[in-house]
Amino acid sequence: MSEHHSPVDLTFAAAETILRRLPVLWWAAMWPSPSAHAEARKMIAEKQAAFAEGMMAIQAELIKQALRPWWLLRLPHEAFHDMAHAAAAPAARRIKANARRLRRG
Repeated sequence: MSEHHSPVDLTFAAAETILRRLPVLWWAAMWPSPSAHAEARKMIAEKQAAFAEGMMAIQAELIKQALRPWWLLRLPHEAFHDMAHAAAAPAARRIKANARRLRRG
């Protein structure tokens, strides 16, 4: 497992990201420009990439669980927790990174 992302931290980081991006999106909708379109494309592409990374992480965790010897098998709820955490980790990293980036800029 990598770093742990608490639900509270992610909630505040996601809210901050949304609040900082709303004026940019509104401005882009009212007065379209190439830079506004580039930012919108970047937002969409990063969500697609996070989804793809999450799906690959679930598959990797599932393979890891399947190849584990029977005497080291985890309880089903523990295995599910590991897969859910692996799936959410890419999105969580991006949420926190976006909040930091938008806070600076």
